[in-house]
Amino acid sequence: MHPLVYLLVSAIDLYKTIVFAQVVLSLLLSFNIVNLYHPLVSKISYALNKLVEPVLRPIRDALPNLGIDISPIILILLLQFAQHALAYYF
Repeated sequence: MHPLVYLLVSAIDLYKTIVFAQVVLSLLLSFNIVNLYHPLVSKISYALNKLVEPVLRPIRDALPNLGIDISPIILILLLQFAQHALAYYF
């Protein structure tokens, strides 16, 4: 595999991990398991939202209101598709 393609595949893998961490943190916050007023939790939540929200917003706008937010699932599927396409064609 070409080194540049390997770098892109690794970056996509890292971004998928960030999206998953944001989903887990949002679930922990919604069930009041962690407190957003804690400084460390607040900083982590802010950083994850800044990294993930710009990509999730267009997906949320394109999807109908289903009562549950499935945009992270769609994003992870798209990232998985891009990762496999890069590995297959290069």
